[in-house]
Amino acid sequence: MQSTKRLGISLFVALVLSALATSSAEDKKAEINISPQTQACLGCHETYTPGIVHDWLSSRHAKTIPAEALKKPALERRISADKLPDNLSGNVVGCYECHSRNPEKHKDNFEHLGYKINVIVTPKDCSTCHPVEAKQFSGSKKAHAIKNLRNNPVYHALVSAITGVKKIDKGKIKTEKPSDETLNETCFGCHGTTIEVKGMKKVSTQMGDVSVPVLTNWPNQGVGRENPDGSLGACTACHPRHGFAIEVARKPYTCAQCHLEPDVPAWNVYKESKHGNIYFSKHHEWNFNSVPWTVGKDFKAPTCATCHNSLVVSPDGSVVAERTHDFGSRLWVRLFGLIYSHPQPKSGNTTIIKNKDGLPLPTAFTGEFAIEYLIDKAEQKKRLASMKMLAVPAIAQIGLTAILQSLTAQ
Repeated sequence: MQSTKRLGISLFVALVLSALATSSAEDKKAEINISPQTQACLGCHETYTPGIVHDWLSSRHAKTIPAEALKKPALERRISADKLPDNLSGNVVGCYECHSRNPEKHKDNFEHLGYKINVIVTPKDCSTCHPVEAKQFSGSKKAHAIKNLRNNPVYHALVSAITGVKKIDKGKIKTEKPSDETLNETCFGCHGTTIEVKGMKKVSTQMGDVSVPVLTNWPNQGVGRENPDGSLGACTACHPRHGFAIEVARKPYTCAQCHLEPDVPAWNVYKESKHGNIYFSKHHEWNFNSVPWTVGKDFKAPTCATCHNSLVVSPDGSVVAERTHDFGSRLWVRLFGLIYSHPQPKSGNTTIIKNKDGLPLPTAFTGEFAIEYLIDKAEQKKRLASMKMLAVPAIAQIGLTAILQSLTAQ
């Protein structure tokens, strides 16, 4: 009897919570301007993928009309477009606004319940509102990550040696090439995969059979992913869908997905550093959502994003570092993932490099630089100076008096 009563109470509580959650979602949707197309998407996906819908409802995309975002002061803007398409002027950025862009370029575009939809949202699509960021990223080593790995015979040999299957043949250990599945879950999980459309298939749902594209090597959010529209990269490597929170991108855990031992142990080093020590102790007191990001006010010790790409200002609003989505543009030397340290490459596509031995490596095994393909000393000096400004931004930019005034005002 008691167990039956407890079960009844539990079911009642569950129903109440469910009703409250539904009501909350409806209230949120009532407060924002959603296009009819996105309303149609939400009508089904709130049932079939509620986590995605509620993640989007909590996002800035769901609360901001791009045309209104353009009216903000330059340093506070999160979009870099000067002009927007008419269909983005009066509604928030929803499912349809992202999944319907550039259909003529998308081989993954398909008819979906009356709408032409792309499965994958690519950097080219994001460039509608974020063209500067997309252009910066497209020239980076990250955007070319899969090509830089696949087309380098030295790296390819290392990859096969590490991930290949070891077998004993006539008393000798031999290495067979790793399978595509193994590569997709190891190296290409970070570097990216090539996504191709291989026809259509039917999927049975509660609404009946639905035809969807068959995609190879999907899902994948590798930074150098080759997309069905011909673009390179995945914004979701750092800004996870469907919330796209800048908070997530700014925290070092995101970088730690890929920059970890054994090959690029930046995360391991950061964890043991004093910067990491302060971050883990105090990050709950910091503001990871503010744009611009004010040193001393929003955060008090560097994260990966602080030094490598964030728009950082001093307490008086002076710009310490401009925002960039080319994550190597502030670096004067390269230390990880290569045989030797060397000046940064000029191009993110490192396959064009040829060292004295004809290999696509920026140094020879004897240490000589492939100088023609690397930044010169003047550029190295410029980048080093910009990083030094980030290392001591408050002192360099505003001096001790302004720092004390800032602390007093808090």
